Amino acid sequence: MLTLSIDELIERKRKIETLIRQFNLQWPEHCLSAIVWKTPVMEDQLAPESISLERLVAEQAIQATKQSLLRFNRKESQHPATVTRLPGIIRLTENAYEQVAEINAYKDELRQCLQPIHPRTRPKYVKLAWPGVSALQLYRHIAAPYSTKRKVLFSWIGHTMSSTRTTRDKMLEFVRLSRALVPTGVSIEHWNIVIDKEIDLLASLAPTAHLILQKRVAPHPRVMVYHQQEKQPTRTYGANLPLFIPDDPTMEVRELMNWDNEVSLRRKRRKDKLPSIPLIPRIYLYLREF
Repeated sequence: MLTLSIDELIERKRKIETLIRQFNLQWPEHCLSAIVWKTPVMEDQLAPESISLERLVAEQAIQATKQSLLRFNRKESQHPATVTRLPGIIRLTENAYEQVAEINAYKDELRQCLQPIHPRTRPKYVKLAWPGVSALQLYRHIAAPYSTKRKVLFSWIGHTMSSTRTTRDKMLEFVRLSRALVPTGVSIEHWNIVIDKEIDLLASLAPTAHLILQKRVAPHPRVMVYHQQEKQPTRTYGANLPLFIPDDPTMEVRELMNWDNEVSLRRKRRKDKLPSIPLIPRIYLYLREF
């Protein structure tokens, strides 16, 4: 696996943009109907209490889709760790599988070329090649099933937790490196006090302490497609971009609704059987006792 030069990365991105522009010239000619839902721009990583959608149809939905396929740059108020999303469904007279597969293959190849770069230096490398670009928006796939489906169901995934095991020594190194990253509005003196306390806390733990990086994942839309009479979805896609699918007049589509945190909480029944003790909340670090 070879690491590409900055110029090569720029050229690979241009190739993806060219393929998408060609795709944008063709798919609207085969579009029977289009529905998309505009989601608000996320200004931070906190899970919102509610998400209000703006429903677009017909020509408005087509134009919004064409723009979203090429929207790799972050919006002005968008948090760097978030992505813009435009869930929706584009019903076509024929499948778009081959064109979309070619685009997705180029996206995958570009992502793989960056893997040899150390994770800490990768963002700087990407920033030099693509200023203002969200790599996640550039890499993400377009969903285009080969054949029509019996049912297409949109919904939200919410209240899931991202949990990763880590070690005391790794977190000590991470916190020490954080000393140079003084948050906006915080004095250097105060930040040094915070870092010193965190280092002392981690140093007081046993090297084998069960540490978990546990972060609540913000709600995000998904789309499940069902084939024939199957009770379970044939496939589930992240609904970051509209779904391109061959039309069938009998296909049932359940549209995406607004996200309501309180309603979701009332429906949630699963409980964490392994309680965690907050250790350093700012980095989502928890101590798990067995």
